Amino acid sequence: MEAMARSTRTALAVLGWLAASGIAVALGLVAVSALGRGILDPGPPITKPSDVAAELSRPAPARTETAPEASPGAEPLARHVERTPGGTAVTGCDASGRTMLVSWSPAQGFRADDINDGPDDEAEMTFTSADTDVDISVECSGGRPRTTVEVDG
Repeated sequence: MEAMARSTRTALAVLGWLAASGIAVALGLVAVSALGRGILDPGPPITKPSDVAAELSRPAPARTETAPEASPGAEPLARHVERTPGGTAVTGCDASGRTMLVSWSPAQGFRADDINDGPDDEAEMTFTSADTDVDISVECSGGRPRTTVEVDG
């Protein structure tokens, strides 16, 4: 009789453990689904290599941050990449000799500030960090962008 009671208790313990672990798994799946895509969600479709190549062959947008719309014909004909301690700026001159900042990317710890991206006679911006300012100004000379960089701090 005692052996039967012992096996009943063991069976009940195993069933209780299985029920508790099943509930824990179900709660985990519900929590993951509530956070976003579920575990069983396949996600976005896999992109074919030909689609990636077609996307990469498209021209990139002219600016990396919001800026006023450029006037017609303002596409830069000459470009220059300026690497500074505060980040990288791509500058350009259009057909009429106006200067522009085509794109910029602050270095880690810096942010872009005081941006006048043109097209204009002069374009300028500042990469700013907690203790350093990197001022960039650009003018066109002979159809080529001429960049001046000043580091303060």
